[in-house]
Amino acid sequence: MERLNFKKIIVTIFCLTVLLHAQNEVCFEIEENPNAGDPAFQCFSKYINVLDCFEVYAQQNISDEKVLHVAAVAAELLDNDEDGVVDDEALFNELQFQQALMPVFTYDGNSCMDEFEDHYNGDGVSAVLFRNEIDPAQPGHWGDDATVKRFYTQSIMLVMYQFIQIYLIFPQTLQSCLMLWI
Repeated sequence: MERLNFKKIIVTIFCLTVLLHAQNEVCFEIEENPNAGDPAFQCFSKYINVLDCFEVYAQQNISDEKVLHVAAVAAELLDNDEDGVVDDEALFNELQFQQALMPVFTYDGNSCMDEFEDHYNGDGVSAVLFRNEIDPAQPGHWGDDATVKRFYTQSIMLVMYQFIQIYLIFPQTLQSCLMLWI
């Protein structure tokens, strides 16, 4: 019944922290928003699909360099060996199932963010990025680039959300699992 190997996913996510100072090579192209007709996404004009399991949506006034940086960081953390395939199949499946995405807004509380919050009904967002939190010249540098931090938050929260759903239905399994973590 359990869809995920949570221990493996959590270990994979935390082991990838060595990539904080990794090369940030961008191999993506920005596309037009494929969901521009959806009220939640209509204010985003930039879109990148990362490895078929993670999407980046950005407002028009976010520089292409920053949007590409967000996608590149996500790709590096998901595909450490850079073979074009997500390294952890369980994580890939969960991100795909949850329709994981990272919205990039110009600033907190702008009209686009309000529209997104009012109309988004999915489970794939647990973190957002703002324009001033992204610095492609300093990937992962504390205080300058929050992209890595936000991606980890996104991935961990989506996995934990599924974890809670599964184990609240089967509390004895949750108790056994928690005993392993203690």
